[in-house]
Amino acid sequence: FFLSCTSCCSLMEDGDLSELLPEDKAAEWKEDPEVFAFLSELTSWNMEQLKSGPEELARELQNIESATETLAFRNYKAFIRTAHCSRDIFKDFVTIEENVDSLLQKLPELSTACSTFLTQAQSINQRRHLNSVTLANHTQLLELLEIPQLMDTCIKNKYFDEALQLRSHVNRLQKRHSDIPLIQGIANEVEIYTRQMLLSLLQQLRSDVQLTDCLRIVGHLRSLAAFSENELRIQFLLARDSWLQRELHITAPDPHQHITKVIDVSRVQLFNIITQYKAIFATGSEADKEHSGGVLYSWVLRQVGNFMKMLEHSLPLLEDRLSAVLGQCMHFGLSLGRHGVDFRPLLRPLFEKAAENLFTQRIRAAARVFIKELPRLPLTSSNLSADSANSKSSGVLVPLSLMNHAPMAALTNAFVTAFNELRECAPLASAAPLGRLLRAELRGLADGLQLYHSNSKHAFDQREAAVFGSLCNQFCSVFVPCMVNCFRAIYPAQVFHSGATLASQSRSPADDIELLHIVEPLGAICPLAVKSLSRPNPNSALLAANAVSQSSEAPGAADPITPETQSDSTPAAAEEPPEQQPPEQQPPPQEDQQQQQQ
Repeated sequence: FFLSCTSCCSLMEDGDLSELLPEDKAAEWKEDPEVFAFLSELTSWNMEQLKSGPEELARELQNIESATETLAFRNYKAFIRTAHCSRDIFKDFVTIEENVDSLLQKLPELSTACSTFLTQAQSINQRRHLNSVTLANHTQLLELLEIPQLMDTCIKNKYFDEALQLRSHVNRLQKRHSDIPLIQGIANEVEIYTRQMLLSLLQQLRSDVQLTDCLRIVGHLRSLAAFSENELRIQFLLARDSWLQRELHITAPDPHQHITKVIDVSRVQLFNIITQYKAIFATGSEADKEHSGGVLYSWVLRQVGNFMKMLEHSLPLLEDRLSAVLGQCMHFGLSLGRHGVDFRPLLRPLFEKAAENLFTQRIRAAARVFIKELPRLPLTSSNLSADSANSKSSGVLVPLSLMNHAPMAALTNAFVTAFNELRECAPLASAAPLGRLLRAELRGLADGLQLYHSNSKHAFDQREAAVFGSLCNQFCSVFVPCMVNCFRAIYPAQVFHSGATLASQSRSPADDIELLHIVEPLGAICPLAVKSLSRPNPNSALLAANAVSQSSEAPGAADPITPETQSDSTPAAAEEPPEQQPPEQQPPPQEDQQQQQQ
């Protein structure tokens, strides 16, 4: 201790007391002022105090420990409570510190929320003011809000004038108060109903409307200003075309009724649509009129093209009454001709082809049935008397001697029916191909008779051979000349000799039919009949022409040829026009050709 005190005094003189501290406690005590105060006091002690210092310190330490133990024993509960309180206080301080940190972090959000609250309070105050103003003008606002519903009611009840007035009123309000959202919303709703009104007006144009209704509807469309003038014309034609196409969806039990109804509907409705268009869009500048005419006639030409396609598809399905259809088509073309759309020249190739096909089908079917049924029929003859033939054959189409054989009578009846149908609609341009067809079919019949004779002549008895020879004789000497003369009556030579027709040839196709060439296969069976064809009968053409005229008008012309049927065809019947064929709608074939040429 003395040495320690001595070293302490020496250190005091040097002014550095930190070296006296133990190494393990130096860092802890170095900053403790009580340690340095004790060390300072220690340096002021004398030798005796220094000697007795450790004992005093030991006693003091013992007293302190004893007092501490006594104090702790007496006040241990207070110490325990103090420890608990200290612990709780420490925890509270930790919580307070955390809450303070959290509060510091949330203070900017609180400031922002306060600013937002202030802004919202101002907005609520403004809305409250607006609500007060709205309540004060409730009646006027209710009227404005009811405008879209009122316009919808007007459109549904077709009060288009009132709807247009409401639309004009809303447009004025929108221009005056473009910054008010309510007015903009009402204007948007009115615009929606305006489009509905536009669709309703166009839908009316797609129905059966008259000229006055069309004028009113187009006037409303112009007031809407949804289309330009050219667009309005196109929309009008599109709407009317939609209605026309619905009208043209016609169902009929047979092709003739279907074509007739389509022609009637097309003629009436196309004429009405053209008239309506010209009446509605008659005003305007010359450029507008020229453009309008181009749009109209483009549309009309498309409708005419559709009509021609329908004819091209339906005419081959006709079995009769081709002339009636031609007459209606010519009347249709004449009706459109008043508006500058006369399409009658376009009908010529279609009806030429239809007439050729119809005649070809009749002739070929008759020849096919004759050849097919010939082996099944008994070879018998009625053997009409000459007196009966002479008394009944004045002014008739075919000699009654053809009735001696049933196959020949049926064949004659079929050929005469085909000639009667051809006579009603006989195009001159088809004369040459029809003449070649007739010559080929007659030659085919002769070949068929010759083939049948070659296959069956060994099975004939004497009576059957005589009857078949008589049949072939009548075919060569009577049937073939009669059919050629009938064809010559339909296409007389004077028609081709005159220069007023559209025919390309200068002679009748009947003159090109060589009778000897046709009956050449039957020369071995009936040589006398074949030779007799080299001597022409000058009155055969005249008789055939008169006979065709009478047979085409007689009620029983298409019936099987019998003496009673022929006797019913009176001259008065020949002067009557065909049934359901007015002269102004269905002119004779020659007049049709002359009109087409003009």
